[in-house]
Amino acid sequence: MTGAVLWYLNRATGITSLVLMTLTVVLGSIVRRHGRLPGLPRFGVTGLHRNVGLLSALLLITHVGTAVVDSYVNIGVSSAFIPFTSGYRPFAIGLGTLAADLLLLVIATSLLRARLPHRLWKAVHLTSYLF
Repeated sequence: MTGAVLWYLNRATGITSLVLMTLTVVLGSIVRRHGRLPGLPRFGVTGLHRNVGLLSALLLITHVGTAVVDSYVNIGVSSAFIPFTSGYRPFAIGLGTLAADLLLLVIATSLLRARLPHRLWKAVHLTSYLF
């Protein structure tokens, strides 16, 4: 891939992932408060919440991967997992890394939801409001 393709792919996946994560939080709030959307049963909204969340996570993985591979700026692999260690815009990339790490924790606990105490799952899941 050329540098321009990576640059555009990086920006597009980042923006799309952000929009889908916002939609995921909105859908999660709707499930919690109202239980359904007009025309969809509760399990439909819950499934939509889960699927939009997973799609946004896949786009986030693509965003991080293209940021690391792109040679426009030097963002190392370790900076993708350890917050505030990047040489390029350490605060901004550190916040993004922290948000991605929290997202991974939310996804992992959601996949293990049946095996975790409900209060622990809920506490971790509510951290999604932070990012």
